[in-house]
Parts: sequence; C-alpha cells; structure tokens
Amino acid sequence: MRKRSAAWATAVTAAGAFVLLMFAPSAFGPSDMQLLTTWAILAALVYTIDIVFDVLGYLSLVHVGIWGIAAYTVIQLQAKHGFSFGAAAAIACVFSVAAAAVAGAIAFRTQHFYFAILTFIMVSFLVLAETNLKSLTGGGAGAFYFGKSSIFGWALATRDERFRFCAAVLLFTAAYAFLLRRSRFGKKCRAIGEAQPLAQAVGLQPYRHKLGLFAVSALPLGLIGAGYAVTTSALEPGLFGENIGIAAVLMAIIGGSGTALGPLVGALLYVFVPAKLPFSPSINQALVGVTFILIIRLNPAGVTATLRQGTDCVAARMRRRRARVADTTT
Repeated sequence: MRKRSAAWATAVTAAGAFVLLMFAPSAFGPSDMQLLTTWAILAALVYTIDIVFDVLGYLSLVHVGIWGIAAYTVIQLQAKHGFSFGAAAAIACVFSVAAAAVAGAIAFRTQHFYFAILTFIMVSFLVLAETNLKSLTGGGAGAFYFGKSSIFGWALATRDERFRFCAAVLLFTAAYAFLLRRSRFGKKCRAIGEAQPLAQAVGLQPYRHKLGLFAVSALPLGLIGAGYAVTTSALEPGLFGENIGIAAVLMAIIGGSGTALGPLVGALLYVFVPAKLPFSPSINQALVGVTFILIIRLNPAGVTATLRQGTDCVAARMRRRRARVADTTT
C-alpha cells in the first residue's frame, strides 16, 4: 500500500512540475528561462546516469560523452545532410544506444571503482576525438546550425518553445527511468547489482544484463542531445568533457540516487545556486562545492532522502499525537 501511495505521489508531483514548466515562459525573464532550460537538460542527463548507479551501483561518466555524440549527430545531420530535426533526433537515439553498448562491452570487464575510472578515460578520449575529427565535428572551431527546427509540426523557433521541448524531454526521461527500474528486466538487473553471485546461481547472466541495462539507459541521450543542440545551435568538444561528467555524477548523489525527484533537485542546486548568489563566480562555485560536501557528509543519501526522512518523522509524530488524543478521550 505504501509503495502504491508513493508511486501515485510521484506521478502527481511529476505532472504538477510539468504543468508548471509549461507555463514557466510567462512567469520568468530571459535569463531565468536560460537557466531553466539548462536545468531541464542537465536533470534529464542525470536521470540516465542514475539508472545505472541506482540499479547496478556503477558510476558512469561516459554517458556525458554519449550525450555529446548525440548533440553532434543532430547538428551535423541537419547542417550537412539536410535531415529534419525529428529524423536527426531519432538517429541520435540509435547512435546513443550503440555507443553505450560498445562502451559497456569494454567497461563491464572491470568492477565498480575501476569502472568509473575507465568511463572517465573514455570521456577524455571522446573529447580528444571530437577535437581532432574536424571533418565530422568541426574540431576546436565547433559545429553550428542556425536553421529552423521542428518536430511533428512543432516549430522550435523561439526560446520559449525550445524550453518546452527540453521540458518534454525531461518528463519523458524521468518516466523512462521510472518504468525501466520497475520493469521485469530492471528488477533482474537490480538483483545482480545487489547480490551478483546469488543472481548468477539462479540462472541470470550478469554481464549480458548489465550490458543491456547500460545500453538502454542511453536511449534518452539522443533526445537530450537534440534538445541541447537546438538550444545552443553551436557545439565544441569541451562542452562534453570530464568536468560536466563529474558534475553530473555529483548532481545524482546530492539530489538522492534512486529517488524520483533526486536528479531534479541535484540539477536545481547545481544550476541555480551559483547563478543567484550575490558574489563573484569563483566564490559562488566555491560555496556550491562546500554545500555539496556538507550534504554528502551529513546525509550521503542526498537532499531528497533527507526531506523524505523529515516528512516521515513529522508524520510519525502526528500519528502518535492523534493516538494520545484518542486514548485520552476514551
């Protein structure tokens, strides 16, 4: 019963958040809208990373590199080959799954800590490749596309419409992560992540299941890359490097891994706190770093788990108070 209530609460919260996002353009100024768009893209990215981290316990930085592949795919297919935005985004999704399958086939030969290091090296390699493959990516000069983009008749010509598209991608990614975790396949993968020898003893194949989950977790990266490409219209390799990879992992941990709202909260703190503090950018970033360290130190489960523990504590007190009142009246 509690799980069903939690699922309904999550669904209602997500629906309410989406409605607010859809009406955000009329309530915020241009600078805040840019921050909201960045937040939507990063939160969606964190959801894909958190699928692997929550289910299997593996930290993957290479998802950031695959996100870059998707963004480059969308821009180059539109600019050089005349593809529509929708077709380019669909191809980017396929490329994302294929790239994740290749990366996972290599990375899952290692375990946990070494897995994280290897995916970090992969991100560095992808940045190096994007810098040197000038015919495909434009190299350090970047790739650009300033033409019109639309999908299913939805013209993404204005800042507000591009934000709404990114918000829709965020909602899709959150729902995708939610359903994948709770699918039969997701539950098998979780069993492997929690007790691999036992799961193997009952007939599960750890390597194939882990590789499969890793590959399908990257599917939304095609849409996330498309959202980023249509928002910025210009890409360069450094945008998808190690720094944003580490930041995305921190967002997953700070927000609360495995929670429905964790990536939203983690990305919100990362994007808005340094932008709204009234100090210099360097001091703002330092304060954000200190805040993240304190959150991890005080409660490694993250902000969302802390809030849940607080609401559970308040609810328990209220139940005890009602019980005492009922006893006194009787």
